Amino acid sequence: MKYNFDETGVNFNYFLLSFLVIVLVPATFSQLFSRKNDNFTAKTKKHYVCKHFNKRQSVLTKKTLFIILGWVATAFLVQHIRDTAVESAVSWDPFDILSIPSGSTPQQIKKQYRKLSLQFHPDKVDPADKDTSESKYIEITKAYKVLTDDAARENYEKYGHPDGRQSYDMVIALPQWLVESQSSPYVLALYGLLFGILMPIYVGLWWSRSKQLTKEGLHNKTMGLYFKELKEGVHVADMIDLLTASTEYELNPGYKPADDAELPALAEKVKLEVERVSGEAFEPSTKYTGPVTWKAKVLLYAHFYRVDVGSDRYREEQQIIVIEALHLLVGVRAIVEAYNWLYPTFYAIELGQMLVQAVPQYESPLLQLPHMTREAVTEIVARKPHLTNALKLKALDEDERQQALRSLTTEDFAELEAELARIPQISLRNPTFKVVGDEIITPRAIMTFTVELTTKGPLAPITPITPKAPRPSALGDDDLDIDEEDDGVDKLINRNNPDVPEVYAPYTSVCKHSFWWLVLGDPKSNRFTVDPVRITDLSSSKSVKLQFQAPQEPGTYGLTLYIKSDAYIGSDIHSELEFVVSNAADLPYESEPDDDISEPEVDSLAGQMAQMRNQQGGPAGPDDDQTSDDE
Repeated sequence: MKYNFDETGVNFNYFLLSFLVIVLVPATFSQLFSRKNDNFTAKTKKHYVCKHFNKRQSVLTKKTLFIILGWVATAFLVQHIRDTAVESAVSWDPFDILSIPSGSTPQQIKKQYRKLSLQFHPDKVDPADKDTSESKYIEITKAYKVLTDDAARENYEKYGHPDGRQSYDMVIALPQWLVESQSSPYVLALYGLLFGILMPIYVGLWWSRSKQLTKEGLHNKTMGLYFKELKEGVHVADMIDLLTASTEYELNPGYKPADDAELPALAEKVKLEVERVSGEAFEPSTKYTGPVTWKAKVLLYAHFYRVDVGSDRYREEQQIIVIEALHLLVGVRAIVEAYNWLYPTFYAIELGQMLVQAVPQYESPLLQLPHMTREAVTEIVARKPHLTNALKLKALDEDERQQALRSLTTEDFAELEAELARIPQISLRNPTFKVVGDEIITPRAIMTFTVELTTKGPLAPITPITPKAPRPSALGDDDLDIDEEDDGVDKLINRNNPDVPEVYAPYTSVCKHSFWWLVLGDPKSNRFTVDPVRITDLSSSKSVKLQFQAPQEPGTYGLTLYIKSDAYIGSDIHSELEFVVSNAADLPYESEPDDDISEPEVDSLAGQMAQMRNQQGGPAGPDDDQTSDDE
């Protein structure tokens, strides 16, 4: 075997082309079709610019630039491979030399050989063609001998050569200049740089980052801060201050020298707007101090109160802070849910609504609609005080809506109508508590709560939820089960329906489809009965089942069911429910099953074995069984 290097470089080009295609095809597919991932998953911080987002965003990202340059390099390699001439090895074929078919008989071979010999014999041609004829005659003679000699023909048929197995060349897919002696120092330096320096650094940085992050993708210092500072009495304002103290904001966007000149003016601007709208003071936190914390708070409140931050840099950093806050809320919810705190869980969900819609707490939900300014909302509510949220506006007839929104132009009203139709209106029906297999609920039994959730179409009337029962006391241990197998549930769950409306959020760059939180709890004790359930596929209807343990004592108990949106303000509903726990003695009497076992019949194998034991002195006791087993 002889090793040669790729003189033309075409084989090395094939290697580079394969590598580029393997990398570029998945990257391009991800870039083109990532927009189909409608739900924003808080554990990942990837997002794309929403079509409603009205701030300027950079389109040419590093990944896009890499893909473009990669495909340009791929096109260049393809053209270079096409233009490179490749010499292919010519196989020696005696049939082709004699110009006869491969299945020719010995008589045909001999006849053709005589014919060609007369034609190309050196003594039979012109002196000018003697050299050419001589080489041709030698080839003809060699082909004839191979085909007429049994050993030579066998070697040819086995190995492709009349002399038997031959040595062959192996071409290494590296250009020769790459392995020449003068190139060795550069090649070795490149290998050392890649595998001795860059790869260990990359692995070390990856390992260091992975050790610093929790399973939610949050920094360990951040989760430690949340665990220490989150209390049962926490409110939305406290959560905002806590989010601004997260380590993630120190890493990105951080605090830059230019902030010393630009941030004070923006902070004063935000302060005046907050005091004008809410009447509350806007000051730095006394508990969480630091320039990054204050910067994050200023940009967050500028987002809530829709204050123009002025520069493109602050617009970009504001979106980084807002999207990171949505991610950080995953950690906040993990802490408060671990403590079974009901209201802190609600505050975390409502803070997510505020971040998506850029509406501060206690402000009108109408602000999340297009062309709705605070002045316009004040005018509408002054004329129709009952229009406190978008769903009530949605419940009006079209003429009544036009009258209520007569200050809008025809185009603005049409746009508001389109976005108003996208706001989901959820309702619940048939909430039931039961114990599977029993007619009543007994103490400490595993209860199953079932409810059917539906979303109504555009401009549907509102069906109010009527409270049914007083608030309950705390329950015992809990468990969770979302039913996925019940036949009735399969008819209600639209697993393959992707038509969940996209959230209208013009002040937030993350595009998402809304999902819902289902919480069953006791507001009196500030505890939930089961962990909140996240519902992401509610496009029309869905049935949900929860399981938990009944209280220890008989009596009438109440729970409140909450359905909360993660994105829309004013779309949440709740219903107060009750159930009765009865004494276990009230269960209907069930006759015990007959445990008598009849004697085996004599004709059966068991009967014959029993008869043999009786003949040997009676049935074997425990000691006899042990002895038999030991034997």
